[in-house]
Amino acid sequence: MNKTKILTDTEILEQLARVLRSDEFHRSLRSSSFLEFIVRQSLAGKSDQIKGYTIAVMVFGKSDDFDPDTDASVRVEATRLRKALALYYHGAGRHDPVVIKVPKGSYRPVFHYNDPPTLPSAGGQAEGRSPHAFYRYMRHPALLLLLILLVAALSFSSVFIREMGKSGVVKTQLPVILVLPLNSVGDQATDQISVILSNKLSYNLSLFRSVETSKAKVNVHAMDGLENSTLIGEKFKANYVLVGSVRKYINEVNAVVRLLDVQRKTYIWSYNEKYDLQPGNDEWIEDFSGKVASQLASPYAVIQNNEQQRIRQVVTDEGYADYKCFLDFYVYSNNKTATQHKMARDCLEVVVKNNPQNSNGWAYLSWIYGDEFRYNYNKRSSDEEIKARSLQAALRAVEADPQNPSAHQYLANAYHLDNDIEKMLEQLKISVELNPYDSEVLADAAWNYGQIGEWEKSGELGLRAVKLNPDHARWYHGILFAYFYMGGNYQDATYHALEYYQPDVLFANVALAVSYAGQYEHDKAAEVARFIEENFPEFVESPRQTLEGWNFQKPFIDKLLIGAQDAGVNFSD
Repeated sequence: MNKTKILTDTEILEQLARVLRSDEFHRSLRSSSFLEFIVRQSLAGKSDQIKGYTIAVMVFGKSDDFDPDTDASVRVEATRLRKALALYYHGAGRHDPVVIKVPKGSYRPVFHYNDPPTLPSAGGQAEGRSPHAFYRYMRHPALLLLLILLVAALSFSSVFIREMGKSGVVKTQLPVILVLPLNSVGDQATDQISVILSNKLSYNLSLFRSVETSKAKVNVHAMDGLENSTLIGEKFKANYVLVGSVRKYINEVNAVVRLLDVQRKTYIWSYNEKYDLQPGNDEWIEDFSGKVASQLASPYAVIQNNEQQRIRQVVTDEGYADYKCFLDFYVYSNNKTATQHKMARDCLEVVVKNNPQNSNGWAYLSWIYGDEFRYNYNKRSSDEEIKARSLQAALRAVEADPQNPSAHQYLANAYHLDNDIEKMLEQLKISVELNPYDSEVLADAAWNYGQIGEWEKSGELGLRAVKLNPDHARWYHGILFAYFYMGGNYQDATYHALEYYQPDVLFANVALAVSYAGQYEHDKAAEVARFIEENFPEFVESPRQTLEGWNFQKPFIDKLLIGAQDAGVNFSD
C-alpha cells in the first residue's frame, strides 16, 4: 500500500464512478445509492451522520419513525453492499488504484490505495490451523488478531487467581467483567425480569474461559451513570462493567446493555433489542443473554478486539507466564513453521509440568503433538506414538477441567486424528453443550461435521457461529462455502468463498474457482484456475490424492474435482 501519499477527494470520487459503472452495481440501484451516499457524506465531513436511521430515511425513503433496532433492512442492504464490493474488487476492480470498503459493524466507508498483487511461491504456502493432513490449505484462520488480543490481556492491572484441581494453584490473568443488576423501568414484573436477565447474562458469560465474571449487588437506581459505574468497577477490580436496563411495555420488552471499559472510563459497546411478550414464554431471555455473551466473550469478539489497544504495554509479572506461552501457541497456529512449532511445544510442556491442572495448556499441547503427524514437524516418535500423545494430552485437559469446552473440542480433534469418529462425535456434542455461545467452538464443530459428510449439522453450526459473533474469524466461511456448494447453492457458496479467500491457501482458491464455475462466470473461474496451476503444482499433479488428504467424504471430493475441471484447471492426472 502506498503509505507516503494521502488519497485526495478527486481520486476517491473517480474510483466511486468506476465502481458505480461496474456490472455489480449497474444492476443494483439500491447498492449504488447506498454506496454513493456514504462516500459523499464521508468526503463532506459528515461521517457522524452515516447511521442506520439517516441511511434508511435519505437513501431508501423510509418514514421518519423508522427504528433501526427493530427494522433490519439497512443492515441487510449493507451486507449486500459489502458482497457487491467484494465481487467487484475480486473481478473488474482487481487492479483499480483505489479500494473502497465498508467494514463490518459500521456504515462508514474507508479508502486506501490498492496493494499490488503478490503471488505466493509454490513452496512458500502459509500454514493454517488444521486437524488433519493437508488441512493447512483449508483452514488458515486470521488468528493474528487473536494473538494481539491475548498479548493485550497480559496488561490488565488486576490479577485474578483461580483455584484449579487438587495439586496446586494456577494463576490465570483474565479480563474481569462485572455484571451489574439491570435497571428496570416499569412495574414489579419488570423488576423480576431484570433480576432473571441479569443472572442469565452472568451465567452465559461464565461459560467462557476467556473472561472472569463477577456480580455486584448494588442499588442501580441510586448508582446509575458512567462515573458511578466506573467507581464500582474500580472497587471490584474489574476491567469491564456490563450495565443496562429493561423497559416493559404492554406487549413487548426492550432490553439494553452497554459495556464500560473501566480503565478508559468510556462505553465501548452497546446492544439493544425488542421482543414481543407472550404469557409463559421467556425464550427471549435466553436469546438476548446468549447473543450478548457471544458478542462479548467469543474469540475475535468485542472484549478481545478492545484488548489490541494494550499491545504495546510490557508485562513482567510472573503470573502471566502461562499466557505468554499461549501467545506463542497462537503465533504458531496463525503461521505454522517447524521453528515456531518447537518453541510452542517446549513452552507448553513447561506449563503443564509446572501446572498439571492447566486445562488449556494440555488442550493446546494436544494440538501441537498432533502437528508432528500432520506436518512432520519435529517428530520425536512414530506416527502411532504421536497420535497417542496427542490423545493423552487432550484427555488430561478434560480431566483438569471437565467443564472446559475447548478441552472437549481438542479431544474431538484428537479422536478424529485417530480415526475414532464415534468418540469424536461424542466430544463435539459435549463441547457445544458446554458452551453453545462460543462461536469458535461452533465453527470448529461445523468443520468436523462437514468432513464426515453430515452437511445439515455442519451448516446449522457454521451459520449459527457467524450469526452469533459478527466479528468472527475468516476461516468460519470455509466450511460454509462447502455446505452451500455441496447443496448446489452456488451464489451463497461464492459469497462465502470470497469471505474466506486468501491467495496462499489452496482450499480457498479451489473454493472460489468452483463457485464461479457453478455460476457460469467462466472468465473469473478461469482466472483463478490459472492461479492454481501456477502456484499449487502438487494439486495439479495429484488432485484426488490431495483432496483425500483433507478428509472430506468422496461425494464432496468428486464434486470439487468436477467443478475444478469446469473452472478450467488442467490436471496432469
